[in-house]
Amino acid sequence: MHPLHNRKHVDATMKSVKEAQGDSVVMWRALDRAMGTTATSYTYAHSSNAFADFFADKIPAIRLKTASAPTPTYAATPTTTLRCINDVQHAHVIEMIGSAPCKHSELDPLPTWLLKQCLHALAPYLTALFNLSLATTIFSSNMK
Repeated sequence: MHPLHNRKHVDATMKSVKEAQGDSVVMWRALDRAMGTTATSYTYAHSSNAFADFFADKIPAIRLKTASAPTPTYAATPTTTLRCINDVQHAHVIEMIGSAPCKHSELDPLPTWLLKQCLHALAPYLTALFNLSLATTIFSSNMK
């Protein structure tokens, strides 16, 4: 943002907070607006039923259009093998995880911020796990 715009934004926020002294509800609303955390309601042009109907109609239409198409032929691709895989280095694990953005989903068993906080304790085990996966060419499905 432009410095003048920033200054005016800060001044307006401070004014709103000062005017709300004694009324915590009004003060928090002013802070929410200033930080952009105010909940916004959205209206969607499409419904979930319309979305489902679109695909329910589309799939039979595709099948109908391709019913008379010739059967596709597939050519075998040459297999490629890795001749040499270098071990993952402890410092590289720390660097990569440390530079990762701190975002995660509810499906992640460990939030990124917590992983980063415990990184130096976990890095030796993660490095060993990565190297074992590469050496055995096995990656456990529960870790995908």
